[in-house]
Amino acid sequence: MPAMLAKATAVGVAEIRIIRALAIRAMALARLRAEVDAGAHPATVVAARTSGIFWKERDAVTAQLRIWDSVRVARLMSRLIDCERALKSSGTPGGVLFRKLMTDIAHQAARAR
Repeated sequence: MPAMLAKATAVGVAEIRIIRALAIRAMALARLRAEVDAGAHPATVVAARTSGIFWKERDAVTAQLRIWDSVRVARLMSRLIDCERALKSSGTPGGVLFRKLMTDIAHQAARAR
């Protein structure tokens, strides 16, 4: 995680762009997770034409659906929004909150494997 964040900073990727990319993925996971919660198999949901998932990402998204249940996805989305607000506001420790959130996401994914 530290190496990825350092590389993103070195090439000029703003923290807010990472948050927004993660928010887009979290919204997709929430939509797909609703279908899984209704009884569909994760691989079937991701492989469907209507999933909107690029074919090269299907295995990764299927694994993410197994790790992130609806409650965790909702909590993640809330934290991403809070972090984005903090990054936009002056006088807040937005960078620190960003790094904490990235670490928490990595820990959650590692725990669930």
